[in-house]
Amino acid sequence: MGTEIHLEFGGLSLDWAKNHRGVDHGSLFQERDRRAVHSDQINYDHFSETGDDPTPMEMAFVRELKDVLPRLALLGYTMEQARVAYDDLATQYVDTREAITELDEPPGVEPLSFDEFCAFANRYPISALNDTVRHLDEWESRSRPQGRFVDDETTISRIPSVDHDPATWSERAYFGSCITILHPYLMLQVLAGNSANLEADVVWQYGPLLEAGVGWPR
Repeated sequence: MGTEIHLEFGGLSLDWAKNHRGVDHGSLFQERDRRAVHSDQINYDHFSETGDDPTPMEMAFVRELKDVLPRLALLGYTMEQARVAYDDLATQYVDTREAITELDEPPGVEPLSFDEFCAFANRYPISALNDTVRHLDEWESRSRPQGRFVDDETTISRIPSVDHDPATWSERAYFGSCITILHPYLMLQVLAGNSANLEADVVWQYGPLLEAGVGWPR
């Protein structure tokens, strides 16, 4: 099955790798940001039975978004850059749809503007979204909007990219599948547009991967 490492924001996965460290997100954090965090990848029943301490597996870097934003700016990940990246993606989306239309496929819809995309991404605080996982059976539509986004099909269809079709979903995971179309650091800048998100944690949990025996640079 393997062990995963995620860069998460408020429980929303922005980047991940399996059985290796993947992208080094250490530049977002400081040594004082290390702490133990509960992990779904840990078998807590095992630790309860053995009496061992799960803390080494729980170790993570944790920092509130408001404290990460200055580092993002220093690294060059600004809202201006997010706008440029989004507009490039929207242009590619339109060009691809036009090419498909030449093959007698129906034309695509006009993509959301960057400001419209930001407004949708920040309509609700991340913490307000339900994270209860529901497993979809083969007879259910996996592409229609879910949870509180059920009436947003038209808006979501105008987001330029992405697979909105997870086999399992929670409201939060579905939302993430719709909006995480830019570099993770640019997505953090976008989501900072909702002031309630500024208090949410950016988490890079390395403990499960490290304790699984994957090498980690000092």
